[in-house]
Amino acid sequence: MLKRNKSLTLLILKNNPLGNESCQEILKSFSENNTVTILNLSSCGLESIVDFELVEALSQNKKLRTLWLNENQLSAGTGISLRSILTNNSRLENLSLLTNQLTRDEVEPII
Repeated sequence: MLKRNKSLTLLILKNNPLGNESCQEILKSFSENNTVTILNLSSCGLESIVDFELVEALSQNKKLRTLWLNENQLSAGTGISLRSILTNNSRLENLSLLTNQLTRDEVEPII
């Protein structure tokens, strides 16, 4: 559905226990959708295992302006992935990572 939708600009999935597998599928389809400008995956049970799909989707989607990943279990390696996202997606204006398990060392590459 997301792959074919050409009018959706805001996708909020906050507070849904989607987990990694469902979020990986959403992110895969998101890479083919260039209309969404705001994506909220806060409190969806994401772990760092979704880093690859996150980088792929966001490096291909040039319309995304705001990304919320609050209150997930993102940790080791996510900082490196986020640096890649910010390098490959220059249109991203807002990124929120509140209440994750990120350390200073993991966040430092994106600062």
